[in-house]
Amino acid sequence: MLKKVLFTTLLASIAFALAACGGNGELSTRLTDRLSMDFEYEGKTFFEDGVEAVDMVSCEDGDTAVFIIDGVEERVRFLGIDTPEASAEWEPWGYQATEFACERLNNAQTIVVEADSVTGFRDTYGRLLAWIWYDGRLLNLELMELAYATRGTLINHRGEYVKYHEEIMDAYFNVRDSGIRVFETEETDPLWDYSPTPQDVTIQTLIENAEDYRFAHINVEGVVTRMVGAHAYIQDGDFGVYVFIGYSETERLQVGNRIRVENARFINDLLRRNGWHISDVRTGTGVTNDITVLESDVSVEPTVITIDDITPMHYGRLVTIENLTFESYEARRGETIATFTDGEGNTLTVSVPHIVVEDHRFDFTTLTAGDTVTITGVLSDHIDGFRLVLTSQDDVVEE
Repeated sequence: MLKKVLFTTLLASIAFALAACGGNGELSTRLTDRLSMDFEYEGKTFFEDGVEAVDMVSCEDGDTAVFIIDGVEERVRFLGIDTPEASAEWEPWGYQATEFACERLNNAQTIVVEADSVTGFRDTYGRLLAWIWYDGRLLNLELMELAYATRGTLINHRGEYVKYHEEIMDAYFNVRDSGIRVFETEETDPLWDYSPTPQDVTIQTLIENAEDYRFAHINVEGVVTRMVGAHAYIQDGDFGVYVFIGYSETERLQVGNRIRVENARFINDLLRRNGWHISDVRTGTGVTNDITVLESDVSVEPTVITIDDITPMHYGRLVTIENLTFESYEARRGETIATFTDGEGNTLTVSVPHIVVEDHRFDFTTLTAGDTVTITGVLSDHIDGFRLVLTSQDDVVEE
């Protein structure tokens, strides 16, 4: 009798696992498939009605995006879930969770954000909180069903549950024992370097063998050539790379400092961080500090090149380009973009990021179309092609 009970229990467990995985080892989205919006959104606004059809400005990671809501750019945190870190900090499966969420949102015909009366509009960081519907599908729930997310906060301090807590919990219980993606019981992210000890590597090795070092756990050294807000470009010899430190700051990052960055990750993220860069860098003190100043007041002379000379091997490197003719400029989200040409008719895009300290930003209104200048900056990869990043007023010299 005991054997029969055990056998029956085993069959039930297998059946449950197969149902959660669609019966063929693949995760199922059956909960997302059968859930539909129980509200109208046309003509509605988020703050007045709790729902609004929106346009996306940018997708930041698996559970955060920026939308135009009631005419204003708002950073929105997806309710009910947590995806792995994929920005200043990185975790296994963070890249894939981000890729999935961003692909769905970038290709959606309609995006609707829904507020939840239980949580209120904003979190402690000032971000809006919302359920995200794309083409009639609840993205928060789908991320959970496909094991790109684990459950987030579903109840407030008054003991009230968020609207879709039952669906999120059902999805969580379906996948938590799957061992898939964020619920891995072994090291399964094919992109991730799980080694506990970082390897010493040069910037040149990283740049020349970028794909081999994707998400590698590394230590690297270089001289700070330019600062972009709190972040830095560092260079060693003829090779440079961007160092992204998130929302923190450190005085150890200053132009002329030769630094050693430890326990970092080498990341490729063209949409958000201009391609290859170093991230996952702690800037605190003691064991929470990954940046050490090895030497100060080190001079790095920019390399004089032409637009025709530029190759991906120059990205991250401090360069000077002479005899550029100013054409025009425009302010965009997060940066000011200017266009220059050379004597051969080649075009150069120059970017002044708005995170550059305001007093250091170059004012393009001081130039008139046809003016000729020499510009020093750092070459950067970009989804629209390479750019020259301009971080100081002193880096533009009129001829």
